[in-house]
Amino acid sequence: MLEYNYEDYIFVSSRINALSASLISFERMTEMAKARSAEELYRMLEESGVKAEKNQYGDMDFEEAVNKRLTDSFCSVIADVPQPELFSVFTYPYDCHNLKSLLKCAEKGISPERLIIPLGSVPADKITESVAKRDFSVFPENMSKAAEAAREAYARTHNPQTIDLLIDAACFCDMEESVKENPLEFFSKILSIKADIANILTAIRLIRVPSVQSENIFGEAMVAGGGLRKDFFAAVFADEIKEKERALAEKLIYTEYEKLGRAMSVSEIRVSEAERICGQAYITELEKARETLTGAETVALYLAGIENEARNLRILLAGKRSGYGESEILARLY
Repeated sequence: MLEYNYEDYIFVSSRINALSASLISFERMTEMAKARSAEELYRMLEESGVKAEKNQYGDMDFEEAVNKRLTDSFCSVIADVPQPELFSVFTYPYDCHNLKSLLKCAEKGISPERLIIPLGSVPADKITESVAKRDFSVFPENMSKAAEAAREAYARTHNPQTIDLLIDAACFCDMEESVKENPLEFFSKILSIKADIANILTAIRLIRVPSVQSENIFGEAMVAGGGLRKDFFAAVFADEIKEKERALAEKLIYTEYEKLGRAMSVSEIRVSEAERICGQAYITELEKARETLTGAETVALYLAGIENEARNLRILLAGKRSGYGESEILARLY
């Protein structure tokens, strides 16, 4: 078990309290959704501190500006914390993304450089070395071990989804092992919700693509660390259950994902809507950290806040460029 002293976080907590003021509020996001054009949205983004530069085609690259804003804020805070290892529930998913990108690019014989997200626990230069050496030991233990199995599975199936399934599962195992060493229960709860969301969304997708092997596929895809255990989902996939989605909805009503269960029981909702409702549950849990004035919880709340800001800004940009209306965009924000 790692040692933890909240007093070590006084400086970074004070800095975060100042940085949080620069986050774009949800209210401001809703105003942006009302923008009459992409150009008007760009102006509102610049007014809110999202500064874009021209890309190689001479267009203002706001997607890159959002990525840079997230990267600069995230890396700056992680560099300041006395124990970066406490925050594996935030950094390991980026390691997971990077490792999957490395493996897929290696099979295609292309460079993964543009796909690397520099927010994981493994530095970018180490990632580059691992590609050259075909040595993935720099990654967290379970992901490192799963890399070779993923390569072999892809060689047999030529299906990139096999890489995703194996590395995703390994990532959650790494996070689960990490939070066991974390003295703060708060981080175990964050992992629990993240794992539950991943498993709920996987279950919904499988239910909507009927297959006699759906239960077996879910067993392979289910990730560790969640509060909803294997038997919770096994009851939904049981052969005698005909309306599996309704059965899942009814079970969710008696969990902390009640809102999702009730929404699903009324009508069939999009997976993106299910993700949004689950995301709200995640944010609600994190908001409890506001009761803590200083400490690692304050850092976690800020990291989640800048990730969610980036997510919503990408939705706004994609929505306006695709001509979506205000209501369509707002339905995806949280």
